[in-house]
Amino acid sequence: MLLPSKNLLPFDGELYLLDNFLDKSQLASILSCLPNLNWKQYPITLFGKSYLQPREIAFYGETGVTYTYSRNTRLNALKWPSEITALKSIMEEVCESSFNSVLCNHYRNEKDSMGMHADNESSLGENPCIASMSFGGTRILRVTHNESKQSLKIPLKNNSLLIMKGSMQHHWKHGIPKESKEMEARYNLTFRAIKKEA
Repeated sequence: MLLPSKNLLPFDGELYLLDNFLDKSQLASILSCLPNLNWKQYPITLFGKSYLQPREIAFYGETGVTYTYSRNTRLNALKWPSEITALKSIMEEVCESSFNSVLCNHYRNEKDSMGMHADNESSLGENPCIASMSFGGTRILRVTHNESKQSLKIPLKNNSLLIMKGSMQHHWKHGIPKESKEMEARYNLTFRAIKKEA
């Protein structure tokens, strides 16, 4: 695996960060397609009330792949854009894992966010490997241990690759908080292997 030797987590899982990951041609190709993805703002129900999630989402993958999270958000995979298929191949080589889908997030400004959560849905398997590429403005990823409450703040810069693997999703939650100052838009592509429904 072509990963840095330093695991950012002190215990209970693995988390790696690689800055300036793609070369110029690879970066230009993916940046050209990002604004044209099928972005939508999906509702989520919390405490009996429905809200629009504070970011835009697009979901692509193999035929028949669906992803359900937060109990009531269900996404059906759209056909892979060619630029993202090429990026998927790079992710699979680096991670030595196979991915059949990508969940894409568009943080339009500093008001968009993602709450603290773990990617621990049963459809992702016991110890999922998730490869997360960031493009555009830098946002802070907050990572907090479930028991010790130890917390990390990790800047996710343009053209950085974050890899979560091992037992991380069992012991840590992660999220992107809102910011008080004006922020440039950020795109985030998270490659996953999701079990197809029977």
